[in-house]
Amino acid sequence: MMHPMVTFISDDGKHEDWTVLKPAFENAGAPCVIAVTSGLIGSPGYMNDEQIGFLQNSLGWEVTSHLDSHVALTELSEQEIDRQFRVSKDKLQALGYRVTSVVYPYGANNAVVREIARKYYQSGFQSVGGINAKRVKRYHINRVAIGSYFDFGNDVDTGSFTYYKARVDEALHSRAWLVFMIHPAASEHDDKQQQALIETLDYIRSRKIPIVTVEQGLRSLADGTGKITIDRDTWLRKIADKLRHRLKLIYFFIANDS
Repeated sequence: MMHPMVTFISDDGKHEDWTVLKPAFENAGAPCVIAVTSGLIGSPGYMNDEQIGFLQNSLGWEVTSHLDSHVALTELSEQEIDRQFRVSKDKLQALGYRVTSVVYPYGANNAVVREIARKYYQSGFQSVGGINAKRVKRYHINRVAIGSYFDFGNDVDTGSFTYYKARVDEALHSRAWLVFMIHPAASEHDDKQQQALIETLDYIRSRKIPIVTVEQGLRSLADGTGKITIDRDTWLRKIADKLRHRLKLIYFFIANDS
């Protein structure tokens, strides 16, 4: 049975990961995951290689791909989608980062994007969707916004500690994987939101829920404590592969009989 767990992913790899998030997560004794746009490393407003390396190697943070350019994949050709995935992973790995997952910029993904992502990554994350309960779609993993770019909610303040706490409680009671999305450089991520993040970290620790990296979360699922769903795209691909195999066998027998 799946155990509750929480992951924090900060998008873009901006300097605020170092100045804003690092102190909070260090104080909590918890890892964070940074989705890095490889083509922007060291650019004004973004972390440099030394900072990213320190977060991974000294603090146990995980680095994931956020493409080579911060673009919406659903607006690109298949060739360019492939290039974004491939170049980003190659650049990040060349710098010594252990990259196994991708975070889609703007959450933009579809069947084509997810199919190509499988060539290079073990999982993919979107921007919305809530908690991941019971069955996790490996290339369509949901997230919950914290600090900025808030979730949509009717008559609900989705930018409050009360809301974040409720999502943690939901994950605990549903034995689910809660993945928070952070944009610490966004204007909405002010002192109030930073305090709400710190309170959320403290609350998770008080409930003894593990805060894990993406790799740790996927490993927990694969170890039998949860289930990774083969989503519709993968299921169709597997069916097509089986049909092709059977057709080849039929053709082989027909050709030999003749």
